[in-house]
Amino acid sequence: MTCSCARKRLSSDTDATAAAPAVTSPSIPQPKPPTEPSDQCIACAQKHMDQAWQAYNEHGYGLANRRYIRANLRAVVAHTMRDWPDIADEARKLALAIQAAADNQRVDEDFDRLAEKIDQAYLEAYPEVANRLERLKNAAEDERQGV
Repeated sequence: MTCSCARKRLSSDTDATAAAPAVTSPSIPQPKPPTEPSDQCIACAQKHMDQAWQAYNEHGYGLANRRYIRANLRAVVAHTMRDWPDIADEARKLALAIQAAADNQRVDEDFDRLAEKIDQAYLEAYPEVANRLERLKNAAEDERQGV
């Protein structure tokens, strides 16, 4: 399953090309519609999860940082609520735990579990990425063994 934002961008590329002015420059990127917060997109959810995780691990648990983390987790909810409701539910619960200043050990475990679910959903949505990762892993193993 391709994410809806990818489908929208692909279809809009065709529409934008058809409606393009007669004179265009290859150095000027053609506008694409922005991804909307409610687009069901596991790649967008993964990006927001990465941002939340990075902020949590690098900048600590202060109030301003917790706001940033919660905002990114709620973006995960928005991008997954229809197509991946179990991920949305876990992201919402984690945002609420951070809002309540939950114990760091619990938050660590919840982050790890959610990241794993999002990564798995991403690889299921984009099997070509999973296949490429497997090929790279095998090539590295062959190189290590001198094959």
